[in-house]
Amino acid sequence: MYKLYIGNLDQEVNERTLHSLFEDQGLTVSNILVKHKPRRCYAFADCPDQTTIDRAIDSLNGYNLLGAVMNVEPSMSRRRRSNKIQIRNVAAHVSKDEAQTLAATFGTVQRIDQGTDNNTEETVFYVTYETPEQAQQAVAQLNEYEFHKAELKVDFVVYRNNRNNRFNNNRGNYSGMDRNRSTDFPLRMLVPAEMVGAIIGKQGQTIRKITQNSRARVDVLRKETMPGSVEKAIIIYGAPENCTNACKEIMKVMVEEAQKTNKGEVPLKILAHNNLCGRLIGKQGQVIKGIMEETNTKASVSSIHDISLHNMDRVITIRGSLDDMSEAESKISAKLRICCEHDMNSMNPQAMMMSPGMNHMSMMHGMGGGYPGMRNPMMGGGGGGNMYQGMYGHNPMPTTESCILHIPSTAVGAIIGTGGQHIKNVIQMSGATIKVADRDEDPEAAERKVTITGTPEAQWKSHYYLFEKLKMEGFFGNDDPRLRAEISVPRSMVGRIIGKGGKNVREIQRVSGAIVKLPEDQTSEEEEVPVQILGHFHASQVAQRRIRALLQQAQVQQQGGGVGGQNMQPRRGNARMQNGS
Repeated sequence: MYKLYIGNLDQEVNERTLHSLFEDQGLTVSNILVKHKPRRCYAFADCPDQTTIDRAIDSLNGYNLLGAVMNVEPSMSRRRRSNKIQIRNVAAHVSKDEAQTLAATFGTVQRIDQGTDNNTEETVFYVTYETPEQAQQAVAQLNEYEFHKAELKVDFVVYRNNRNNRFNNNRGNYSGMDRNRSTDFPLRMLVPAEMVGAIIGKQGQTIRKITQNSRARVDVLRKETMPGSVEKAIIIYGAPENCTNACKEIMKVMVEEAQKTNKGEVPLKILAHNNLCGRLIGKQGQVIKGIMEETNTKASVSSIHDISLHNMDRVITIRGSLDDMSEAESKISAKLRICCEHDMNSMNPQAMMMSPGMNHMSMMHGMGGGYPGMRNPMMGGGGGGNMYQGMYGHNPMPTTESCILHIPSTAVGAIIGTGGQHIKNVIQMSGATIKVADRDEDPEAAERKVTITGTPEAQWKSHYYLFEKLKMEGFFGNDDPRLRAEISVPRSMVGRIIGKGGKNVREIQRVSGAIVKLPEDQTSEEEEVPVQILGHFHASQVAQRRIRALLQQAQVQQQGGGVGGQNMQPRRGNARMQNGS
């Protein structure tokens, strides 16, 4: 008997749902077992032979069931012998070298290739290890590990009947996506929560028809909006005309549903970042008024007072006939897209050059203009303080951290740049405060101290830019720069970092690949002592995040288990490994 794994299922899926789905596809399976977990739902099914396994994967992998794109592949027991893994759901700006550095933590990497997932158009890294045991360890440690605020999906690569792997074959694309589309500026809309069921349809038939007809990908964010919200978010990825077509089909479903239930008029609501809305409105409202006149619609933009530091979006509400609203959406989206592209092009060319591979949306976010919906690695997930925050990430007001980075004295000039331009760019894009120690403090020193102060996100960005600059300038030859970072910790917490018998510090070094050096002088009266971390960028960041997580955990425990009575348990990915996101 051959076992099939079905992942990324909606929580409403049960055995009966999957039996019906397999019957519709003409597939014979038995003993379907659905497992519901707090954060995910998956299933296993028995197949009579390998042919059925292959047919199921070809037919259903990438299939949109109840709004969730299924992941169908052989069960783990049939994949464990491989020494090759695939790393998916990678932040857009992660380079091949960075992925290799991360993968090398778990063994000898013989080869790493970069590809594209045909179903999602996202980057996939294929890593070949020296042994299957190393690959198995990498899968166990990296799956669901948060890397640049993107939760990695890591699994073994499976070859079936001498075909290429599933991301490179040419079978049908069930998400309805245009392979050459641009996803940099998706269409984001709000719909009444009570309409979501009608939009998805029985067993996902309606949403599947919409994606197939429009050739756009439609993500219904049912679980990420605040509980009890009256509206849910839908993100549509694809070429502009495909997004418009999908939006119109969704509005058509809602209009029909409203007519059946006597709900009255259904407006179209679009989400747009505040940075773009001023230009959409125009001077004295001329731009949006012109769109209203051309499309015979009424449009309004929510008040700027409704935005917050954690949610910079405003709601554009359009009213009119279905065709007119669709035309207005097309014109509004085109205007927003032009404004966004202008923002990208107006960025400092030197800043763009100094960080190759860095996703431009991430860089815009670093400048205070990150536009949500693009699967931005800088935008976390979770609940929020208003009805839309859960879609873009909300955390308590971030704390300010300080770190000293020791830079080779010979490289300080490159870090500062002509007239200080480079360091100014880093400060502007990261949001961190950066101070380079004066040469007069120690003229003969081989290294200079660079003190970086800011939020965890600002720390991550500024470190990234500085490491990348040193790499580009060749100060470390062909190797990744390895720098010494220094963070201060309360003296009373040193034992917590070391752990019983050195267990914690050994684990930090094993997971991160960095060298962690604790203070040797135990007689100092200082309240805080320095902890030094030596490693390349990602190793250093993982170690720093791990250490700070230990400190935060200790502080929470001292405060009685939480702040304001809230549970402060970390996510599963964070509990296993912490990265500098």
